[in-house]
Amino acid sequence: MNMALQNQPLLSTTQINCHVIGLDKRGLATLQFFFQKHYGGHCEMVSEDHADMFMVNMDSIGAEKKLAALEDEFPDKPVILLALYPIETEKHYSISKPINAKKLLAIMNKIELKKKNDTKQVIEAEKITDTVFIKNTKATDNQTTTAAAQQLSQTDMAHFIGHREDVDLSNNEQLAEIYFDPKRYYLGHIIEALEMAKKHNTSIQLTGLSHTLYICPNRNLVYIKLSDNKLRYYGVTTLYKDDDTSEKRTRFSYKMIADDQVVALCEKTPSYQQELCAFLWKLTLWTARGRLPKGVDIDMPVCLKVWPNFTRIVQTPHALRISAYWIAAPKTIRKMVESLLIEQRYLFSFFTATYVVGLSSVVAKDKEKVEIRKEDEGVNKAQKNRGIFSRLIKKLTTA
Repeated sequence: MNMALQNQPLLSTTQINCHVIGLDKRGLATLQFFFQKHYGGHCEMVSEDHADMFMVNMDSIGAEKKLAALEDEFPDKPVILLALYPIETEKHYSISKPINAKKLLAIMNKIELKKKNDTKQVIEAEKITDTVFIKNTKATDNQTTTAAAQQLSQTDMAHFIGHREDVDLSNNEQLAEIYFDPKRYYLGHIIEALEMAKKHNTSIQLTGLSHTLYICPNRNLVYIKLSDNKLRYYGVTTLYKDDDTSEKRTRFSYKMIADDQVVALCEKTPSYQQELCAFLWKLTLWTARGRLPKGVDIDMPVCLKVWPNFTRIVQTPHALRISAYWIAAPKTIRKMVESLLIEQRYLFSFFTATYVVGLSSVVAKDKEKVEIRKEDEGVNKAQKNRGIFSRLIKKLTTA
């Protein structure tokens, strides 16, 4: 938790009791320290029957069911949702992890004022909270991004997207620069472990680089003790050269284990569990950094099979715009580059993440089908344009 906060005024004069769900002992201790420092004896962690408010770690096992139970039993009590990535909700408050103390304090002050039924001060608290949440999220002139993407700092943006300049896609030498081979990176071992797990309908224990990771596709779980900084370091590091022999790739071992073993680990230490899709998405972005996976032909049509759940993953710049344009019909990557008129690294990063996670795929085996698709699009253009969604797509791609 990021609880850095200096000289923040203490507003609490009313006792507020909080019940916390889904945090381990370390997380609870950190919260307890926060309450003591900023609320003195006016905020304590209690059982749910005595709570004025609730905090739920939405990344913990069974969090959605527990939240639903809270909503049924305590419909009028405020709930703060804690999650690795932003959660869009109108019913509750939401904070991304690592928790920022200023945001949490602003929300709790608002809850306190509502408890005292001070309508005027509640309105002021709403303004303060909104200001805290949108600080440092203004888009630059050449970056028309969504709110979630804007929350990425410049440093985070560089880590996820990289700094690669656009290349001439008609130049074969420059074209070669946009590709990377996942097998040469840590990501390749994760993909291999995931394929093995799905093939045998089980979980996989992956050991290498001085740590062990557990993958459970059936429960959408990953158990890993690495910090994001360490994981990113492994993600960007090239482990193998093109001419490395298979003997040099034996530093990793794979072992099939029962799903229940992974679930037990996650329940014992929830702070080490992550959602598989979110984990794979961010690791792919760190590894790709604005590139495409080796073997993907930019002249082959590819489809976005489902709309990504942006509340659970890192939302990169232009992600919504790309999705809206792409999901209407299969398109080649070259066509998307020409139509969207955004920097290539944004499109390449987003495509690669969807491709590795399984949200997108190639839909044609030869280039002749590409031309057929283009003809079909021309024939159906008049019909498509009559739909509201088509007009929205046109607006998004010509803006």
